[in-house]
Amino acid sequence: KFKGEHKCETPHLDEETIKARFVTALNAIIESKDNILEDCRLMQATLTDCTGIDTEIESLLEEIEAVTELTKRCIAENSQTAQNQEEYAARYNGFVERYEKAKARLEQLRTTKLHGKPRQKPSELSCSRCRSWTPSTSLTKNSG
Repeated sequence: KFKGEHKCETPHLDEETIKARFVTALNAIIESKDNILEDCRLMQATLTDCTGIDTEIESLLEEIEAVTELTKRCIAENSQTAQNQEEYAARYNGFVERYEKAKARLEQLRTTKLHGKPRQKPSELSCSRCRSWTPSTSLTKNSG
């Protein structure tokens, strides 16, 4: 294969060529680091944004408070005036059902917020390190 007139013609890469191509590719990424960092910040904000969940939780808390007050009034009215107990039970059970439904949804949202979304934003350490990257002309252990 390597002796004689006809040498091996299979293309090959030496270490210097591989290093040079790696540095070229890394520099292309580093040149667009601002765009990459902005995309990372946008993804981070999107993944940690709980505004919609918080709004729905607030609405459910108001609903629970209102239903609780309606239930109290229903009980007070029943204790003060004579009324058809079947109608009272139907109204009371409607309030209880409404309360339980809101409470279940509230717990579901709190669980989603706690486990479905990151509790805190990822460390800025890696981002600050990326900001300091500069293009390189060689591959060394301490570059970047």
